[in-house]
Amino acid sequence: MTPQDEKTAPYEANPKGRRASPPQSSLRDDSSSIEEERGARAWLRKRAKEMRREMTPHEKATWRILHEGELVALYSRRQTVFRDYILDFVSHPARLVVEIDGAQHGSPEQTEHDAQRTVMLNGQGYRVLRFWNNEAISDRDGVWRSIHQAAGETPARARMQRWREQETTRIQAANAHLTSSSMEEVAAQRPEEVRAPAVKKKSRKAIPEGARSGEER
Repeated sequence: MTPQDEKTAPYEANPKGRRASPPQSSLRDDSSSIEEERGARAWLRKRAKEMRREMTPHEKATWRILHEGELVALYSRRQTVFRDYILDFVSHPARLVVEIDGAQHGSPEQTEHDAQRTVMLNGQGYRVLRFWNNEAISDRDGVWRSIHQAAGETPARARMQRWREQETTRIQAANAHLTSSSMEEVAAQRPEEVRAPAVKKKSRKAIPEGARSGEER
């Protein structure tokens, strides 16, 4: 191979098998996009942490609802980063997202944004439940039932059933312990409470024979 042929030979003909490096401009572009993505993710995580510290009263009420009864078994997380969004509450075992919306979510722009996010979450296998702020406080039972019903249609239903069985067993054991303790206390107190003071019987004096006959006379 002449020097001229070596210059014009294709890359595959390189006997050493060295790979050509990508253009430096491409490296700079890729590096910039990666750094930007890392920066965005770091900002989202920081913002989510701040939001967990600064939960609104409606979010706190919803967080308490998610820890009542069988919903405890859903292992919900609050203010969690998912893709490019921060979700109010999410249960990964149930693939269920709960969002608490204020009045700003009624605007056309925000409604469209929420719809796009719902489409993305649905595409990832997550179902989205949305409630207004006032519902989290004024209709706690209704919110709980809606979440419970939705979670019952997911594989997390088995988790909730196990939690209910374990909770029932725990309550029965606690009641049995209380009953046993109460009976032991009653048994320990009964001898003192039931024991009555001994009543001394008056002994009748014997009447002399002469006196009894005199009375008869």
